[in-house]
Amino acid sequence: SFPRPRPRWSRLSRLCLWTARPWKMRGSVVPMDASVGATTVTSLTDETSQGVYCKRMRISALQCRQAWLGLCDFVFAQLKHQKGVSLPGLGSFAVGKCVDTANGGTVQPRAPVFVLSQKFDAVPQQRGRFFLTGPSSYARVSTTSIANRCGVHKAGVAHVLKEMIGQIAERVLDGEPVDVDFSFARLVANRENGTRVEMRFSPTFLEREMGLEVDHPVRAGAPRERTFLPNNSAEAKQRQMQICNNIPNTTPALETAAARRRAESAEAATFSVVNQLAPVDVFASGAATHSASAGAAAFSGPVSPAVASRARPQSARKTPSPRQAASVCGAAFLEICATLDRLRVGQVERLRLERVLNDEKCAGLVVEVPVSVVRDTLRAASCGREGKFVAYLPVCRALEAATAAARAARAAARERAAARLERQKIEAEAYAARATEQSETQAIAAAAKTLAASAIANVVRGPFDPAEPIAEIFQARGGGARGVNQSEVIQFNKEYGKAVTSFVHASPGGVTPKVTSNRAVTLAEPLRETENELGRFLQRQIDYKETVKTAERQRRVADGELRIAEAVKSLEDEKLAIAKSKKQSTEALRAGWAEQRGARKTQSASGRPPVRLVKFDALK
Repeated sequence: SFPRPRPRWSRLSRLCLWTARPWKMRGSVVPMDASVGATTVTSLTDETSQGVYCKRMRISALQCRQAWLGLCDFVFAQLKHQKGVSLPGLGSFAVGKCVDTANGGTVQPRAPVFVLSQKFDAVPQQRGRFFLTGPSSYARVSTTSIANRCGVHKAGVAHVLKEMIGQIAERVLDGEPVDVDFSFARLVANRENGTRVEMRFSPTFLEREMGLEVDHPVRAGAPRERTFLPNNSAEAKQRQMQICNNIPNTTPALETAAARRRAESAEAATFSVVNQLAPVDVFASGAATHSASAGAAAFSGPVSPAVASRARPQSARKTPSPRQAASVCGAAFLEICATLDRLRVGQVERLRLERVLNDEKCAGLVVEVPVSVVRDTLRAASCGREGKFVAYLPVCRALEAATAAARAARAAARERAAARLERQKIEAEAYAARATEQSETQAIAAAAKTLAASAIANVVRGPFDPAEPIAEIFQARGGGARGVNQSEVIQFNKEYGKAVTSFVHASPGGVTPKVTSNRAVTLAEPLRETENELGRFLQRQIDYKETVKTAERQRRVADGELRIAEAVKSLEDEKLAIAKSKKQSTEALRAGWAEQRGARKTQSASGRPPVRLVKFDALK
């Protein structure tokens, strides 16, 4: 008596029930029992839309179902024009002159036939009603019209249809229940209840479109024992709720219009572009496939990006705009990539993107960036299973950030180099000043040392004697010239002449050759005592140091020889000890072996049972 509350419907349940309405179908084919859990168009579209390809390309379940309906419409149109259609991996539809087995083998001018592929020969198949009497022509599936219908690129349509047909073939081969609706026919198979694989064409389709006589199946009415009294059990309530869940309150046209309005409202929202570099970790946010989800750092406005992304439907795509770039080269890069982005998903093949980066217009993005940074950026922004596609908006932002960082680093390096040169110049001037001061100080110290050395020499040797050069010649070459080469004699005469000339000039006068020679001989004596007391003291000090140094050197040599002798002796002792140990071990082993052999001989001679011998270890 109370009104029942209106149930809440999900979008997918409304869509599934709307597409299954009988007045939208081209025929009436009895479906399988719903409790069987067979593979249907709804389950196929759900599984396909949840795949990796559809998620990456943003293909929804509605678009997958539109692609399937487009395929059914294409097959239907080709069958009307007496042309067949081949579905690779599943089978083929054909139309031609056929034999009707249901009417006693009469020949029909044209009738539809479905033939499974050869890989289903091992699967039980239901014998068909019509058999072709001759070859038929086949048409190729046109993905362009289907793509225009569902709003997906024709490559995506081909992939979706191929995946759905492959799933149907896999279910049939595995023996799972299959109940797939082609809108004019139904492919059924169920190995559990004995239903063989069969393509059941709709009687309405055979009558209206193909002009064949069909006996409609008579459906039995309700059984007499069925009561129409209200049933308030829990099972009945659950069945009623299940029926209510399948009642939709919308249509695909209304859903499409609502999605278009939401897309227009989302595009009308104003966003101001902020000319700042996006962080490099933009790849980790999962925003490589759409520009609207790149993060809050790229937009600012009255509406937050999260709310805008929720308001925008999945089918509304927007490629990155060149205004989102922070440089002229970045804008040119985004513009070229947008022309190459046919699917408008913000991704381009990596090979084409690398060619774009090598273009003169985009050279400013990579000319100042190391190759390793560009390679890592492309790897981080790669998409797909094998990484063949790259999201070009994150690449542009990352390269612009890397270029700005490289320019800043280069400017900082130039500033550091200028500061270093200035510092080196100041240090060089200070060093030159210190070197000048040190050179003056060193010159003064060297002059003082020279004066001190000459003073000490004068003290040790006495005043300079002009005859000393002649004495040095006599001491070096001797006074005789016998057995000397002529060239040596000539050299001696030249040196002796210079020495005599200097002696004559330095002498007060009255110098004769005899006096010169005598004086030179006296000075040439190797061991001549100095007449100065200070000179004798210094000479004794020098002689004592030389004696101590010589004695120390001799002592070190004797200690080294003693250590070497001790080492040689220790090595010899060690060799002797090793040889002695080896000899003792050998003797002990031989004695043990002899004892064991003797015990074995005694045991064998006595005839007593063997005694367990103890293992001998000679090294203990």
